[in-house]
Amino acid sequence: MSDHAPVLISKDMSIGHADFWRLFLKIDAPVISDQVSYQAGMRRCHFDWQGGSISVELSAESIRQIAALVLPQTDVALHYIGLSQMQINEFEKKFERQFQRAGG
Repeated sequence: MSDHAPVLISKDMSIGHADFWRLFLKIDAPVISDQVSYQAGMRRCHFDWQGGSISVELSAESIRQIAALVLPQTDVALHYIGLSQMQINEFEKKFERQFQRAGG
C-alpha cells in the first residue's frame, strides 16, 4: 500500500470525447492502450501506471461558442492514486505534450 494521498486534477478542454480518447490512449503507449479499449460513448477509464493507478472521467460533451467560433468542450478529471508528486508531474507533462500537439 502506498503512502501517497490521492490527487485530483481537473481540466477544461476544447475537445470532443472521440478525439480525447484517440489522443489520450497514445500518451504512454502501449502502457495505457494495453489496459484500456475505446468504446463509443465511453466517459471513464482506470488503469495501472508506475505502481499506482489513474482514473479518468469526462463530463458530458458540450459546446463553447466564442463569437462565430463553435468548439466542443469537455471537463476532464484525472484521479491519481498511489503515485508520488514526481510521478504525477511526469504523467501531466506527457498529457500536456500530447494534447498541445493536437491543439486540445
